[in-house]
Amino acid sequence: MNLPFLGALPIHTQMRKNADAGRPLENWKINPEIAGLLDAICQNLAAQVSIATHSEKYVQPTMSIS
Repeated sequence: MNLPFLGALPIHTQMRKNADAGRPLENWKINPEIAGLLDAICQNLAAQVSIATHSEKYVQPTMSIS
């Protein structure tokens, strides 16, 4: 799909439980290693969004109401 790799996370049951319970931010509290990996993925995602925004490759849709 020509998408950049953002990062990897180990499989951890508590992460699934937190997501299922609607508490994904609790995943940062599992342990420092997972918190660091989540931070890195979020930073990589933000960087890719910024790159895409500035590349003019992706244009935000507009809506007009008449």
